[in-house]
Amino acid sequence: MMKNIIKQLAFISVSMLLVVSCDWDENNFEALTGNSPDPDATYYVQFKNTENSFSTDFSPTGDIVEIETTIDIGILGLPLDEATTINFSIDGASTADADMYELGATSVVIPAGEVTASTTLTSVAENMPIDETVTLILNLDAGENAADTATQLILSLFRPAPCSWLAGDYTINMVDTYGDGWQTTSGNGGDGIQVTIDGSITEVGMCTPYEASPYDGCVEGPSEATAIVTIPEGAQSVKWNFPGDWWGEIGLSILDPNGVEVYKINAGEGVAGQMPFEVCTNK
Repeated sequence: MMKNIIKQLAFISVSMLLVVSCDWDENNFEALTGNSPDPDATYYVQFKNTENSFSTDFSPTGDIVEIETTIDIGILGLPLDEATTINFSIDGASTADADMYELGATSVVIPAGEVTASTTLTSVAENMPIDETVTLILNLDAGENAADTATQLILSLFRPAPCSWLAGDYTINMVDTYGDGWQTTSGNGGDGIQVTIDGSITEVGMCTPYEASPYDGCVEGPSEATAIVTIPEGAQSVKWNFPGDWWGEIGLSILDPNGVEVYKINAGEGVAGQMPFEVCTNK
């Protein structure tokens, strides 16, 4: 009997506790869960960009490719319940003149319910100095809503001089350690080295006995062979592309017109992609 009384008392105590626990303030619950943002709550904003150094480039035909990037500004924390305009200004310490770039805007609107907004930056290379870095410094004008960090953005802009390539015959000494010619993009053969000179492609490589070459510039091996690529006077854009090494057997060495080795791939170490070298007379 005593055990049953104790059980009943325990049940009553737990029931009362549940009733008390289920009594909450709905408005307070909404605020705590963020379902009803407080329009008067303090918020903080900052620049979100992490990559701040940029360079113009050159197309395969030698034309300048402008810098194009975005400038992102964001709220730290939960989104606000109304659209918010954030202003930023150009710092007087900037070394980039106003005609060296085009800025999409000096303010952004972060829509209600979102936490970021962005604008664009595009270089105007023809007005930039050659082989000299200029800086564009932006300050976030958010007053008491500015975060403690990332309220200034420094963008470094660079315009390299085009390479005036050393004209003449470039010698490509090719090897295949297995002695059965080059297998580059397939197990039986494939593409050769592609040299793009101001938009015009020359393709060379070592012939393979397993299939007909898909290009005209293959040279018989099968262990060693030599090819010549001629770069004409005045060439500015020259890209050398290595096709790949299917079996890990291919090696090569490139000599400039003066016989100086300017690039080398040891047998089995070639990775498909652009071969990063230049032979410039103006650098």
